[in-house]
Amino acid sequence: MARAIEGLNQTRLANGKSLSVFDAQFTRPLVLPAKVGLYEGDDNTLYVGDAPGGPAYMVATYETRDATQH
Repeated sequence: MARAIEGLNQTRLANGKSLSVFDAQFTRPLVLPAKVGLYEGDDNTLYVGDAPGGPAYMVATYETRDATQH
């Protein structure tokens, strides 16, 4: 989950936005070490999986706000 948030910070939140909500559901076990990717879906959805469109290990939704808002 931390790697997914960091990936989100580096891509989507680099433009003055901050993360306000991150809701994650782990859908199946991930045995480490493993090579997985972080994939974006529609409507602020992220997936951690082996390939785009494949089975996900984690599915998350998020919301952002302007970094200047409290």
